[in-house]
Amino acid sequence: MSANPARAVTRTYRQLPGLLAGAVLTVGLTALLLRPVGPRSVLGVFGDLQWPTALPFVPISLIASGARAAVYHLVLGGRVGVFGLVPLMWLRALAVDFVPARLGLAAIPLALRVVWGIETSSGFGALAGVTVAEFASLGALVLLAASASPSTTGGLHSALIILGFLLVASLPVAISASRYAQRLRGRGRIRTACADIALSVSELSRRSLLTQVIMWSFTTRLAKYAGLYLLLRAMPVPPLQPLAFLGAALAAEATTTLPVQGLAGIGTWEAAWVAATTGLGFSMHDAVLSAFGLHLLVLGWEILLGSAGLAILMGIGRHHP
Repeated sequence: MSANPARAVTRTYRQLPGLLAGAVLTVGLTALLLRPVGPRSVLGVFGDLQWPTALPFVPISLIASGARAAVYHLVLGGRVGVFGLVPLMWLRALAVDFVPARLGLAAIPLALRVVWGIETSSGFGALAGVTVAEFASLGALVLLAASASPSTTGGLHSALIILGFLLVASLPVAISASRYAQRLRGRGRIRTACADIALSVSELSRRSLLTQVIMWSFTTRLAKYAGLYLLLRAMPVPPLQPLAFLGAALAAEATTTLPVQGLAGIGTWEAAWVAATTGLGFSMHDAVLSAFGLHLLVLGWEILLGSAGLAILMGIGRHHP
């Protein structure tokens, strides 16, 4: 399918204000955060990293990718194999990091369409179904961490318990809403497309499917945060209790929903992490070092995997009938 050059230029031109705003945020926030610390101190984190503690992050990250691929395999009704979906999960992580406001998630239905010929509505439906399942599994993880950690973090403990319940409740709410959306079918193109997307969410009401999806979604979330926690423990900064770490990580990840964020999230991610961890007792020095250390390590790994995933998907696309 040939691209329209004029349309591509227009689309790029429209993205320029957002890219410029992101660049300003990245440069401004990075300079502000590094002023009391210095870039050399951040680079020193990598030299002082306890590699025996950090290296298990690699297999744990791969487990998270495989578990998320299994979720998509189930929601798609087995139309795409798990091993084919793994490189798509690598590309997904890279796209989400580099495209603002979670628009990078659109890489999933796009790749499903281009590589395997899955209808666009089915691709977005799978994305919607997996997203609500991951919200619920994240809520379960938050509640598990809250119950396992002593209530020493004050308001954070209560806030995370409330957040956990809300995230778990989002799944039955989404399933109920998707059943209502099925009534929109045949009432116009847009409403029918919404009904097609809602179909994948409504399918989660089947107990056998829901159990498997939640199991693999929980594995994805547990592996993701366990890997990040190991990276933090490998850094020359004070340790955080699991619940406190989860709260700081969620605060940093919440910046990906901003309409304007730093390029690749750099700057905005660090600012949220620093605000959260200093509130938990970190010094500004340790908060800044851990923020940039964590983000750059993960970003580098995702660039490596995402590039490999793109190459693999291009190869699959050339050979797929």
